[in-house]
Amino acid sequence: MKTKISKFHMIVQQYTLKSMLKRVVEWSYNVYNNPDELLGHFAGYRAVSYTKKVCIIQTWMIDLVYDLIVYNKYGTKEMSSQQALIMIGYYNNFKNDNSASNEYRNNNTVFLLVVYGFSGEQFRFQTSNFFEEFAREKYILEKISKTSKTDIDVQSDFMIETQMSSDLYSSIIFLIINYFETIKPYASGNDLENWCSTTSIPFCDVERVKNKYTISLDGIRNSPLKRQVFYTNPFIIIDDELLAVNPYILLCLFTNSNYWIIRNRYMNMNSRNFTNAFGIYFENYVEEILNNTVDKTCFLKVPTVKGEKRADWKIQLGKYDILVEQKCSLPFLSIKQNETDVKSTKKYITKYWGEAVEQLERTEVAYSLKQPIKIVLVYDQYFKSESLENMFDIRKDLTNDRRYWLVTIRDFEILMMLYKTDRNTFDEIMEEKIKAETTFSKDGRDLSLFYEKHKITDNEYLKSFGIYNEFTKITDYLLSEIKR
Repeated sequence: MKTKISKFHMIVQQYTLKSMLKRVVEWSYNVYNNPDELLGHFAGYRAVSYTKKVCIIQTWMIDLVYDLIVYNKYGTKEMSSQQALIMIGYYNNFKNDNSASNEYRNNNTVFLLVVYGFSGEQFRFQTSNFFEEFAREKYILEKISKTSKTDIDVQSDFMIETQMSSDLYSSIIFLIINYFETIKPYASGNDLENWCSTTSIPFCDVERVKNKYTISLDGIRNSPLKRQVFYTNPFIIIDDELLAVNPYILLCLFTNSNYWIIRNRYMNMNSRNFTNAFGIYFENYVEEILNNTVDKTCFLKVPTVKGEKRADWKIQLGKYDILVEQKCSLPFLSIKQNETDVKSTKKYITKYWGEAVEQLERTEVAYSLKQPIKIVLVYDQYFKSESLENMFDIRKDLTNDRRYWLVTIRDFEILMMLYKTDRNTFDEIMEEKIKAETTFSKDGRDLSLFYEKHKITDNEYLKSFGIYNEFTKITDYLLSEIKR
């Protein structure tokens, strides 16, 4: 029996790949640069005609670019912007009909993992804390690493890998991003060189950085990473033009490029030295947060006793006993997408979060604490608090007493800064969070939701202690390099 072709694929077969890709990325940047009143930069409605509108969702636009490239059956017509909107509308229908979540609707735990995977990428795009993340990561790599006792020299390793300083490298990525965001999402001929010529940065350096993150169509089709290849290679070379897949993908590149330069260096040597060292950096960073926000008598680094792994920190904040176990292991790329790899997600959360819960439980018993708050503190910003519940559904040997919190490093920074500067609001948020957890609230349990309720949007910790300067240093550097 002949398989019925979707309306989306019927359209694809009429047009050239290059024209479709150009129109799709144009719409991605159009939404990003012209925020929707309700949906912001992340998504927006665009009119196809007087009677119809199409919703453009950034995560699905990334999927669309990938699906167009791997489909490999095209026509000869050139696609217009309006025709692209029609195609996007049919693609949305195609995605809805073929969503991975449909397969798991009868398995509540797995279904929720799929939903959290789907929302994780969207949430990161919507909150747009990229510059904060960049500043924190660069501060940890450049400042905290210097005071940590490891065998890693981050700056030296970075220079060996790139032949330039991390400041210059980050500035070049930011300069390239600015071209694609403000001029157009593709470049040909000398477009990029002319843009960069307004600065004193040698274009040969710009080209080296750009080439590192550029991939061919065949490279995409053959990559085992599938659509996640765009996180490592956000620039596509097609004929004589360079296309930037999506504005959010570029921001992700800027945010984490320093980390991955060093991590890949050690991975290529089959060494875990850097990932182990980064765990120490993260621990020392949290210690610095505690030193900056609470009295030294209020927190204790929990010692290991007879080789038994325990939590990292015991903290007393007013009437609250708090235990903290840090986890800096990053989720696999296959997890961090809107159609998450369920098997990898299960493996990740049961290993790292399960281990954290075990350590927190041991520490609670060792110190004979009564109803402490037990925080699994994660470096990555991907998962929502409710995801921790799914780990308990899978790990039946662990008991969820509703006092376990999954907290991102950003939310922890804000919470500790509130304790330092506004004790009343801190107490209110703590009580609201405790109530939400103990009553199985379906209205959301992320600390960020309670911050929003109290009109807390900025991360004052990063600004007050100079950490955000790691980002402004990059913009200041670029301004200083502009030719007068």
